[in-house]
Amino acid sequence: MEDLAPPLELLLSVKSSIEKGKSIQEGIKRYFNVHSSQSFARFTRQWFVLIERQVSTHELVATLKSPYRRQILQLLEKGIRKEPIYNQILILEHEVYQACEREIQEKLIKLPYLVMIPVLFFQFPALLTVIFGPLLQNFIESLR
Repeated sequence: MEDLAPPLELLLSVKSSIEKGKSIQEGIKRYFNVHSSQSFARFTRQWFVLIERQVSTHELVATLKSPYRRQILQLLEKGIRKEPIYNQILILEHEVYQACEREIQEKLIKLPYLVMIPVLFFQFPALLTVIFGPLLQNFIESLR
């Protein structure tokens, strides 16, 4: 896990832009420049092109599975239309951060079981061979 969640990175970029007195669009464009290879950044770029052309984005946003990603894009669209969104960004940032924490905790709960897979398939048979090898050898010799 090298990076933050893409929606959280977008929120932080826009929040930073607003705090510096710049526009929301500049924060979104900075996010594109830094994270151009991510799929969410490409999707957001498509969304932003529609916003600049003043085309409805509701159908495109509805295709997103994550409710947080949908909320972020809807909130940013309000901000681009000159509505105040800074307080809502702070609230949404906190919610996305908590969702990331929950996801990390869920993955950490599953991790010990995933780590047991190599033990079961590789180390356990080798251990059985070491333990039962001499017993099997003695059994075969006693049959002769």
